[in-house]
Amino acid sequence: MENNISVEEWNNFIEKILDENILKWKNEYSNNVLDGEEWELEMEFDNLQNFESYASNKYPRNWEKVNKIIFEYFPNWKEY
Repeated sequence: MENNISVEEWNNFIEKILDENILKWKNEYSNNVLDGEEWELEMEFDNLQNFESYASNKYPRNWEKVNKIIFEYFPNWKEY
């Protein structure tokens, strides 16, 4: 999916995401339920460590807030 946002918008997005401390999220969240929801979030940064987190039926505390930020800048992003 392509999104065209300005450099300023991108920098604001990164700042908001990092303010949510996603780099401190665990790499994996799981609660061993065989049926339910799975999610994955990967981000690549130029000057920071790359980020990857995924889960099955479990979420970090601020998952809702991070989703809100993502949809604010990328309204066509699909949550799976």
